Amino acid sequence: PYEPPPAFDRRYYPADRNPFDPSGTPIPARKGSIPEAYWGKLTDVEFPKAQYRAEVSYVDATLAPLLERPRVASGLVAFTADHGEILEKRGSYFNHGELFPDTLHVPLILAGARLPESFHARRTALGARVLDVGRTLLDLSGLGGEDFPGNNLLAAVEAQAQVPLFSLSAHGLSASVEKDGWFLLFHLRDHQGTLAEPRHKGQMELFDLESDPECLHDLSQEQGERALALREELIAWLAAADPHGLSAQRTLATAEVAQLQALGYATEEAAVETNAWYEPD
Repeated sequence: PYEPPPAFDRRYYPADRNPFDPSGTPIPARKGSIPEAYWGKLTDVEFPKAQYRAEVSYVDATLAPLLERPRVASGLVAFTADHGEILEKRGSYFNHGELFPDTLHVPLILAGARLPESFHARRTALGARVLDVGRTLLDLSGLGGEDFPGNNLLAAVEAQAQVPLFSLSAHGLSASVEKDGWFLLFHLRDHQGTLAEPRHKGQMELFDLESDPECLHDLSQEQGERALALREELIAWLAAADPHGLSAQRTLATAEVAQLQALGYATEEAAVETNAWYEPD
């Protein structure tokens, strides 16, 4: 909501600045991508960025007493999230409605007494899946014999097993692959949502992450052969997947729908999904 509690409110924003200065030009964000209170009034995009950071500090301060409790400190802690956030990119503001590094590169922190000492203060850029997090937590907790999918992340770190990172967006709107410093975004369906510009089925966007980590300059035309090669790998990955595992063929209970609607994640129309999340062709 970009509304940190009073003790953190505007912690990172100058007190003498007015983010709703009527003499400024409101940022051209689409409805739904910024809080309703900002719509047509916000003239300084740095304000919600600062409020976002303040909310992160609030979460840090709230978690600290829990993580310091002996029972927790003597165990194992994993800290991660389901997605990142696009704060500002190519005219899109404050959403996670597309596959970009902003939404896909989510930190994962493992800590605690059960983590082998050789991994303390160690960093890696290897990709991970949530299933791998679950498998790793079971193994480190002495429950390695439990039936659970995924791979142990510590073994992957030791082997430095860097592999292409594939992703599929909710509702099968887009898919992406990151490989050898390049990032390809391939759109499977027409969509726009809160994006500044609509995306069309079959459209590709290619980015050089080394020179353009923010993915601001699409090189799909200049690097056509590379884009097509990455698209071929991405399509092969999609085609090899279990179509039932990429479907949402169930009806949500009324209470679940109400909860999702309250969080802004569902409408009655979206509560029931019967189609596959991607089109096999």
